[in-house]
Amino acid sequence: MPQRIVSFVMSGGVGSRLWPLSREDNPKQFHDFSGDGSMLARTLRRLAARPDGETPIFLIAAERHAERVHADLAGVDLKGGGPLFEPTGRNTAAAVALASLRTLSEYGDELVLVVPSDHEISTTAQFWQSIEAGAVAANAGRLVVFGLKPTQPETGYGYIEVGADRAGVFDVSRFVEKPDLATAQAYLDAGNFYWNTGIFLFRAGAMRDALAAYEPKIWQATEAAYKAATSDLSGLYMALELYSAIPSTSIDYAIMERAK
Repeated sequence: MPQRIVSFVMSGGVGSRLWPLSREDNPKQFHDFSGDGSMLARTLRRLAARPDGETPIFLIAAERHAERVHADLAGVDLKGGGPLFEPTGRNTAAAVALASLRTLSEYGDELVLVVPSDHEISTTAQFWQSIEAGAVAANAGRLVVFGLKPTQPETGYGYIEVGADRAGVFDVSRFVEKPDLATAQAYLDAGNFYWNTGIFLFRAGAMRDALAAYEPKIWQATEAAYKAATSDLSGLYMALELYSAIPSTSIDYAIMERAK
């Protein structure tokens, strides 16, 4: 029987690169750029279309966008998942900690897939093939981030510098922010840099252990907020006082660059 993968969509961002179309009160993941539904709705459908295997789908979204989120959930089978609402944004490390906590409490030490809500991915089948390929490394306890081989010197993306190849999965040497054009060209020429997709796959217990080891304040504060959360049929809600106490940093720098 195929392994369960618990999926989480990070939908709390603002998308400031598309300002003024994408704003804090109307971020890009809620826009329909293709005539086939919003970026968030298409992301949800992509996850729901896993060819084989159980995939509960959760969203981590800003509480102020709850109405927009519920509109995009209409007609999508979340396979037992649902929305988790942040009262304030605390960056991706907090979101990943929250995903790990939810998975451990509901399903145990299962695989967790974390994806952004605003990616354009043309082929759902290839997307899931890549995820299933990464599951081997994730099941072995590795924390997996997916990269794309660059085709041009792109200055709008973050990059991953890779190191040793271990059974088809590269070690991460470092994450780098969006470069200038000359630096992006150097990355392209070097051949060992990938675009950072912001897609992660890991066992919930492995991420818990990594956060507890490298960023215990993030783990402890997120755990406190999660345990005190309230829920109803519309979703799970964290208290502002507790959630705002979580240190704000990206999962790239908090964990992925440091974990082995």
